[in-house]
Amino acid sequence: MRSMAASQRFLFVVLCVLLLAFAGIGTIQYRQFQDLQHSTSQGEDNVMWNYFQLYNEALRFQSSLLHESQPAFQLRYDILVSRMDLVLESKDRSLLQQTEIYQQASKAIRSYISLADIWLGPDATKPLDKLAHQELRQQLASLLPLLHQLTLEVNQQATLFDVARRDGVREQIITTTLIATLQFALLFVLALLIWRQMNISFLQHRLMQQLNDKLLRANQAAEAGTRAKSSFLANMSHEIRTPMNGILGMLSLLADRDMDPRERDYLETARESANHLLGLLNDILDVSKLEEGKIELQQAPHHLPQLLEDIRALMQSNCDAKGIKLTLTVAPDTPEWLMIDPLRVRQILFNLLSNAIKFTHQGEVNIHVDSTQLAQDRHSIRISIQDTGIGMSKSQLKNLFQRFAQADVSITRQYGGSGLGLEISRNLARLMGGDISVESSEGQGSTFTYIWPTKATTPSIVCLPSKPINQESYRILLVDDNATNRKVIGAMLDSVGHHVTLAVQGEEALEKLSHTEFDLVLMDVQMPVMDGLVATTKIRTSLMPWANIPIIALTADAMPESKQYYLSHGMNGYITKPINKDTLVNEVNKLMSKELIRHNYVNSDNKCNAHGA
Repeated sequence: MRSMAASQRFLFVVLCVLLLAFAGIGTIQYRQFQDLQHSTSQGEDNVMWNYFQLYNEALRFQSSLLHESQPAFQLRYDILVSRMDLVLESKDRSLLQQTEIYQQASKAIRSYISLADIWLGPDATKPLDKLAHQELRQQLASLLPLLHQLTLEVNQQATLFDVARRDGVREQIITTTLIATLQFALLFVLALLIWRQMNISFLQHRLMQQLNDKLLRANQAAEAGTRAKSSFLANMSHEIRTPMNGILGMLSLLADRDMDPRERDYLETARESANHLLGLLNDILDVSKLEEGKIELQQAPHHLPQLLEDIRALMQSNCDAKGIKLTLTVAPDTPEWLMIDPLRVRQILFNLLSNAIKFTHQGEVNIHVDSTQLAQDRHSIRISIQDTGIGMSKSQLKNLFQRFAQADVSITRQYGGSGLGLEISRNLARLMGGDISVESSEGQGSTFTYIWPTKATTPSIVCLPSKPINQESYRILLVDDNATNRKVIGAMLDSVGHHVTLAVQGEEALEKLSHTEFDLVLMDVQMPVMDGLVATTKIRTSLMPWANIPIIALTADAMPESKQYYLSHGMNGYITKPINKDTLVNEVNKLMSKELIRHNYVNSDNKCNAHGA
């Protein structure tokens, strides 16, 4: 804005300078025009003066021949010859060279000089006698009329020449004035155009600034909306996962009891419904993560045939229940060990395979795996899932990968589903650098093909079947403000032999730590009075013997950045709700194993230092 105003001021100054320059040029041209007549008249007088002097010297010489002695008219003759030479050799003769009188007079002047030089010239050959004197007077008398006419002619020609020259100079002055005026007009018009363009640019700049401000406000509103959506999803995740933790936890505990087949069927139905609800919640969170670009692939060497076999075995019961056949075929040249994210690959295949089984009532579902080598250690893996189900028409395929959409509205009523699974699967596949395509014929089945590039590798450690070990018993402090969570998680830990002490919030946990010795703390993050992060910070900065006790975060916040956030605040582990019993036990055992290794290392180091001392 300031630079635009400065440019306009500069342009205004330039216009003023142009006006002053044009006024100066006009004044100078006018003065030249006034001085032209005076200067040309002076030139005219100079030209005529030479010829007038010649005529006067001729008259003086004539008078001297009549009345003076030879030395006197000899001087007059020399002056007359110099005047004649001046007229005949001067530049002004170009005015008269084309006239008849000039040609006659110049010829007569040269003849007279040639004659007079015989007696009066510097190289005189004869003395001047009376006859020669008389002849000089006679020839001079015949020359004087020609000189008089020549004087009149030069006066007329000089006047004509000066008038023509004055007219020419006047035309030049007028022409240059017109050219200068035209140049000024063009410059003035150019300056006006520049001024107009600058005003337009200024208005456009202001409009662009206003548009930019609107876009900035819209972007800020969109970012605020995104933050609000993320906050809403996190809160909803917490609010839904907390009761889901109680439901699934209690169902898991009930599953460990003996019950009759009818009760077992009721239990499995309830567990299946709860898991379906949890899967829907996870799908919604995955969509949000994909939109925000917060999903990062965790690449690691993994055995592809084992992953496929695990998925097949897990889905086999569903196929058996419907009476359809499930087959798995892996091409021999397919590399077994690949750098993949097994969690996301399993998620994609689960979704595609569960859809194939859901929409197939008879026949079979085939899983075919092959690969194409792209480079020395890079391959394109292709997994095709073919079914003999209901299939889809071309119009139904158009909506297949759109959010909350299925091939037909009636399909949602008959088969259920949120319409998120295929969109999430395709986005995950594209995140891996691959894609998912589909071929289908209505009434004949569908084939979904999942292709992605990856690197073949070999395992660094041979994976051997793990041997069962005896479960250690640990003293665990469980801190959670939700009574259902305390009851469920406490029962899970009691069932494997751990000794559990309960606390409702952070302050109570600090008090129990100060009076009782524990091996590990399970800390809920969101609690009243003192939340889990503040309590963890106070524990780590307490300088007490229990300052380094292992702490596992318990949270319903399943967003991808949450784990690193909690670990950076001093926690050692991270478990999301609803909590699976096996996951809980494994996380406790893993963390306690690390703590035991660290404790042994510190003790051995202290012994070495004492021995050295």
